Amino acid sequence: RVTSNGSRFAMIESNRAKSNEDRMRHLKFKHERATEIHEQLCANVRRTMQNKAIHLKLSQERHRHRLEMANRAQAFKVQEAEERLARQQAAAEKIQAEREKTAKQREDVRRRI
Repeated sequence: RVTSNGSRFAMIESNRAKSNEDRMRHLKFKHERATEIHEQLCANVRRTMQNKAIHLKLSQERHRHRLEMANRAQAFKVQEAEERLARQQAAAEKIQAEREKTAKQREDVRRRI
């Protein structure tokens, strides 16, 4: 009876040790899996942040380009308007010179008569 109790105790201890080992193995596996998932999440977050930074940079670049184009178009319009004004002034001066010449000729004709 003592031996059977002893061997029974040894068996219980062996089972307890085995289940502890199983639990430890299981916990270790869960920990490794959790670590993997955490690393994947961190990598995803890093990738997302990089993509956001790239997207932001691109949209800033597009905005800057749009502003540049708008400025060029505005400068072109201003230049065209200045050229048109210069032509109009030249035409007005020419007409004025013609009028003065015609008036002078009339005056000369009147004097002769």
